[in-house]
Order: sequence, then C-alpha cells, then structure tokens
Amino acid sequence: MLADQPEPWLLDTVVEAVGGWQSDWRIVPSHDSVQPWIAAFPPGANLPRQGWKLHVSSYVSTAAETLRRALPPLVRLGVAFKVLGSLSWLERLNRGAAGISQVGKFITVYPHDEDSALEIAASLAAATRGMRGPRIPSDRSYADGSVVFYRYGGFDGTRMQTLLGDIVLAVLDPDGRLVPDLREATPSVPEWADDPFRRNGMGASPASARTMAGRYRPIMTLAHSPRAVVQLALDLATPCGCILKRAAKRPVSQGSEAGDGAAALRRETAVLLRLSGRRVTPEVLDVVEDDDELILVLEDLGGETLDRHVRGLAGSGHSCSTARVVELGAAIADALSVLHEAGHVHGDLKSANIMLPADGPVRLIDLELAHAVGARDRPAEAGTRGYLSPACRAGEAVSPADDIYALGAVLYLLATDAEPSRAPDPHDLLTRQLGQLRPAVDGSLTKIVSRCLDPDPERRFSSAREVRRALLTVAENLSSQPPAPPDAVDLDLTRATDLLEQARRSGDFICAHAEFSAQTVTWRSEYYVGKGLVGRDINTGMAGTVLALAELAQELRVPRHLDVLRAAARTLDAMPAVPGDRPRGLYVGEMGVVAALLRAGQVLSDEELVEFAVDRAGAQPAADLDDSPDLFHGLAGRLRVHLMLWDETGDGRSLDRAVHCGDTLLRQREGGHGTAHWRIPPGYGDLSGKSLLGYAHGAAGIADALLDLYEATGASRYEEAAREAAGWITDQAIRCLEDLSGVAWPMAEGGRAHPPFWCHGATGIGRMLLHARRLGLEPDPTETLRRVCRSVALGARWSGPTLCHGLAGNAEFLWDAGLALDDGDLLAQARGLINILPAFAVDSPDGRAWISEAPRQITPDYCRRRVNRDPLTADQN
Repeated sequence: MLADQPEPWLLDTVVEAVGGWQSDWRIVPSHDSVQPWIAAFPPGANLPRQGWKLHVSSYVSTAAETLRRALPPLVRLGVAFKVLGSLSWLERLNRGAAGISQVGKFITVYPHDEDSALEIAASLAAATRGMRGPRIPSDRSYADGSVVFYRYGGFDGTRMQTLLGDIVLAVLDPDGRLVPDLREATPSVPEWADDPFRRNGMGASPASARTMAGRYRPIMTLAHSPRAVVQLALDLATPCGCILKRAAKRPVSQGSEAGDGAAALRRETAVLLRLSGRRVTPEVLDVVEDDDELILVLEDLGGETLDRHVRGLAGSGHSCSTARVVELGAAIADALSVLHEAGHVHGDLKSANIMLPADGPVRLIDLELAHAVGARDRPAEAGTRGYLSPACRAGEAVSPADDIYALGAVLYLLATDAEPSRAPDPHDLLTRQLGQLRPAVDGSLTKIVSRCLDPDPERRFSSAREVRRALLTVAENLSSQPPAPPDAVDLDLTRATDLLEQARRSGDFICAHAEFSAQTVTWRSEYYVGKGLVGRDINTGMAGTVLALAELAQELRVPRHLDVLRAAARTLDAMPAVPGDRPRGLYVGEMGVVAALLRAGQVLSDEELVEFAVDRAGAQPAADLDDSPDLFHGLAGRLRVHLMLWDETGDGRSLDRAVHCGDTLLRQREGGHGTAHWRIPPGYGDLSGKSLLGYAHGAAGIADALLDLYEATGASRYEEAAREAAGWITDQAIRCLEDLSGVAWPMAEGGRAHPPFWCHGATGIGRMLLHARRLGLEPDPTETLRRVCRSVALGARWSGPTLCHGLAGNAEFLWDAGLALDDGDLLAQARGLINILPAFAVDSPDGRAWISEAPRQITPDYCRRRVNRDPLTADQN
C-alpha cells in the first residue's frame, strides 16, 4: 500500500525553513509503512546506525505552531529530522491507530551523538516552551511539561527476526548482536545504554508513579489509551485501594479536538456525580487537578469485566447458560434504565465497560463518551466496533436506542461467546446467526437479540426496561417449559463443487495480489509478526503462501496458479534470510522454506526445486540439545521435513537426519516413570521454561512427529516416548461443555483449560490421538477422541476462520476424525463449522479473500488465514 502524499503546506514549511529547494539541505518526501513523512538531511549528513533519538509531540490543533517553533533550532544546529506530512495522520496516531507507542510523534530528530542530543533537546525544549502535546508512551520526557521526548533506538530501519519468528526493528548491543528495538506502552531503555539526560540531571520525573495530592500512590497501570491512563492506587489517607483515571490537560488557547482526554474525563465526571448513590456506576471519591493533568479518583469495585468473564468461560469450553444470559442481561438493562432516566446515554456500552463487582450489582464503567439524550456533538463513529448503531456511525443525535443496540451486541456475546468488536461484519452481527454459533440457543432469546440489533431504531425495544421485561419472561418460561428451538439455519455450502470453487477463487485472489517484477513474485504479510514485509516463513511469509498455492495447484491445475507457483518458488529459493536469531524450525525458520520448495517441486514435477530443498536441508546445523523441541519452531518440525524429503527421494541421509532429531528429542525429554514431556528453552518469550501440552509448541506435536519416525524406522524407542507423552497429556484432561461431555487441556502443566485449537488445546491433541489410534497404541484413545470431537465441534464456534486457532483447523480435524472413526455425525459437525466460514469471506473481481484473526485484516499468510487443508499434517494422520 502506498503512503498518502505529504500535505503541501507542511512540505512548503519545511522547505522554506531550510532555505528553499536550492539550499544544500536534501528534502525527501517519503513514507514509513503507509504514513507520509518529510525527511530533511543537512549537508554531509551521515546518520549513525542508532543512538538517542528525539521526538516532538503535538496535537493537530497545535501542529502548525509547534512546527514553526521547532524548525529554526533544528536547521541552525544542522541535524537530520523528519516531520509527519499529514495532519489527518497525526490525528490517527494520536487516536492510537498505529499502536499506543506511536501516539504524539510529530517530529523525529536524529542527533549524531550524545552531546548533540543534549544540545538539540535543550534548544527544542526552549523553543516549544508552553506548547502542549500528548505524552509519548514509548519515550522518556525531557522535562516536566515539555513536548520534547527521547528514547534510545535505531536510525536506519534495521530489522531482525527473533526465534519466535517476529520480524522487528533492531539495534546492536555492545557485543555486536542484533537485539529488538522495543517500542512499548511504557518507556524502556536497553540495560546497557546509559541515559545521558539523567546522567546530566535532566529528564522529567516519572509522572505515572508520583503520589497525587499527597495521598494517592499508584501501584500498577491497568490500561493505556491515547486519551487516558487507568491505574490501581492506594489512598494513603484511608488507607484503601482506589482507581485513578488520568488525562493530560490542554490549555484553552491551544484548541481542542476529538481526542481531548481531559474534556472527555470532565464529561464522565459530571455524569458519575449525577448518578452518585444509584449503584449503577463507580462512586467518585475525588477529583485532582493541576496545571498538566486531570485525575478522577474512583472506588475500586474489584471483580472482573464482562469480557474477561466470558473469555474465561469460553477458554475452558463453557458458555453462559440461558438462565445466566438472562440474569446478566436483565441486570445490565436495569443499570441502563437508571442512566437513561437520568437523561444520559452511555455511548460506549460494551463487554469491557461492564463490571461484575466482587460484591454488589453490575456497574457501568468508562463513560467518557456519555452524552445527554438529544445531544448533537457526538463525533461520527465514536465508540467501539461491533457495538455501534447505524445512528452512532453516522453521528446523529444521541438516543437511548443507541444503547439498546449496544445491549443487543452484549447479549449476542453472552449467548454465543463471539466478541462483537472482532466480528467479520461489525454492521451486521447476525451474519453469523446465533443458531450457527450456539446450536442449542433458546429461540426466544434469539428473537430478543435480533430485535435489539434491528438497524431501524423504531423496531427496537422502546426502552431498556422493556428489554429487561422481555428477558425476565424468558426466565419464567425456562422454569415451566423446554427452551424454544432456535430458528433453522438453512445453509449448506459443503458440497464438493462449492468447496472447490471457493478454493479456486481463493487461489485467484492470492495470484492477483502478488507483487510482480521482472524476476520475482512476492507477497507482503499484513499480520503483526511481519506487517508490511516480505517474509520467508510458513507461519507468516512466502513459504506458507507457496505451500498453500501448491495444494491448490495440485487439486485444481489452474494454469495461472501453476505459473505463479513456479515463479514464487524460485523467488523463495533466492530470498536471503532475515538477519537475527536465524530460526531453523518448520513453521518458523529455514525448514519451512525446505518444505515449501519440496511441495512446489512435487506439484510442478520440477526436480530442480526438489534438489534445492534437499541441499538446503543438508546445509542446516545438526540437531542440538539447546534447540527448542517443538513442532512449530524446533526439532519436531525439522524431523518431519527430513522424513518428507526421505519419502520423496529415498535418500538415506535425510532419514539419518530425522533419526538424529528424534534421538535428540529423547535426550531432551523430562518426566518421571512412564511420562514424557519437553520444556521450551530460553529465547521464546512467554513459552520459555514451560512444559506445554499442545500440538504446535508442546508434547502433542512432538509425540506426533515421533510416531512418524516410529513408522519410518520401526524403532520402539520412539513409539514408547510418544505413548508416554500421550499418557502425560491425557492425565491432565479437564471436562468441559455445559454437560461435561467434552474434554479440554491447559496450555501448560497446571494451567486453566484452553479453547480447542490446532496450536493449543483439544484440536491439536486430538490430531496426535488420531495418529496413536491408527497405529493401535495402548491404551485405546477412542473414548477420549470422541470427547475431543465434541469439544472441537461445540467449544469454539465463536472463533475466526484460520487454521492455527480457528474454524478451518477445527473443521479439518473433525473431517479427519469422522473418516477415521466412520462417524457421519462428525462429518456433519465439520460441515457445520464450514458453513460459518462464508461470514469471513470478502469477494471481489480478483477472487475470494478471507478475513484473518484481526478484523479488517486480509493477509496471504498460511497459519493466519483460512486454507482448505494442512499438507504438513494431513498425510501423516
């Protein structure tokens, strides 16, 4: 995607400041991702690779004055800098559109050493004194009240790949190794970088940690947003816990805009004070105000938000019963009634803004967007995706009907576990019908949800109290008669011809959205791991797209698909690895490239591509005890690819390498007598140090690969280790679903149950158990498998369309299980999941694309979009 062009007045202002286009300065209108920038380089500029960079923060309303003041010292001191070339983009940054760490970054400055960083920062602070801008979360402030911020980071855009597969900006540590250049929601400095500002007595006090009004001491930060910070604090005067909600103030002389956090906090305070004592919102304990900040002090309700409550249930394979949906829905409607009768509309009612206190009734929180009924100053689209009524999206006059619509979205979540903010179509949640997502849903409840979500406010319930009465009627009927059946879901898209046509059109889209040059064919990932970049991995990168296209080409033999596959495979072979930790696994790392080249060679009958794959695999370092053992990043995945090569070529060297991987896994295993599990080594983030159970990163995937090796060699040591791992896994099964007929597993030993997915949970574990059953391993896992299938069929219908943790991976497993167990009901359950998938489809003249895990995100990546089948597991099981 090309960046917007810089706004002419911004470009003209920078050019004029440096002496015009004929000066010795070099002005480069450029872009960073999709953001337009105006870069300015003084004569002879030679930027260091990294160092202490400066940022000048600004609001949109103050940008012209901030720039007018900042440019003279930058030009006088002859320092390279860049200016964000669009005020519309500055507004988006300040709303958090590019991530919380990018808020406020209007001007970026690149000093050539520490001394110049100190001099430039002092000059900028003096020139912009009195100006205000958002706090830049990733940076340290130069001085209290200043718009100048600083951080240590890279100047040249160097990137690295971590062992986890993330492609991130990087800096060099003192030993010359690339390490991630972190941009986070709080300031961070590499432990080896000595802060010259603090060393010289400069730098602001950490405002987020200082005691407020002599009594409120922050303990921990609960949430960051571009407009406010929410903290848990201790009131030293009582002493009791409390909640601080803090927003930066802006002088009246410097204008206002939609993102003014202090204005929103004042509005929220007024509404809360009006509702004091009604027990539908938190009580206001205090309001603290100084020159820079407004702080709202609220009672600490304890408990949890509704979204956390639902996620916790869904994670363990449970859902709210109809009775619980009615109970919670009626309580929320009751609280809304009080708010509406006081003359206000919440404006951002959603699951995260509903509190279930440890003691007491449901409370409504975060009323920053609350407005008086009939108000016309609400910005269009203000609120949360999936919860916005058509009138909210259009910026029409505020009405209680808007909250009724949002209440319908909340009831939809309670009934289905499907979070509205992540819906494929946020304007029509019922694209995924309640009966599809929860086949046993009560039909009367479905009608209430549908009426709340009606696009026409005249057809919705007239008040929150009317919604409450309707819900209580459902509750009364539950005690006297069976639940009403849901409306029939008349949809079946699982005929072979339909599926093949969807696959063909998906292949068309992949080919149409490739980037072609004279010699190469590439795709750019839109997933956060490598957003905007051309990667090489299966997980998010070229290898995965080549692998998927190979399967489509093998099945459909579309000439266009075959031509693009041929060019893409050769491009992949020629691509250099991303610098950094050099992962060597299957889904992340070099062996994924091997697998993709091998499969492309098989489909295209191209012996040279197969030879490329063989040569790459042979050039990899031998398996080592320090390697990760898992299928995704480590030895189990490498083992599987060596077996694939051996199966294709018959070359004993490939089998030898697979055996070496297997024997190294046996040496790595842990556990007492009769059990086996593996621990993830350092370098893999939150996975490190844990013995995981699932398929992608844990014992299930490792055991499955060892069973492959047992089949290839007949060596009983691999079968024994796999059987012991299966025993360790099954011993940790947790009963789930409302009738406890399903089974779930935690991610790691001793944890809480995880939803049924390929990567973690029952789906991947079930795939290993299918393999064990086929080989006749004892004890017979058939009974456990049937419980797994029930969990997979019912426990995650709310999920997205993807292979790794979504409907595609779950439908594929159920189909394989139905064939293996000769069970037509399981095949029907697989069809049920497949029938949900079209809600995530996006059709265009180029073909059919699929929304990924993140709303609005379409990416060519293998594990982050829907595919028809995973060739890396299908043949083994």
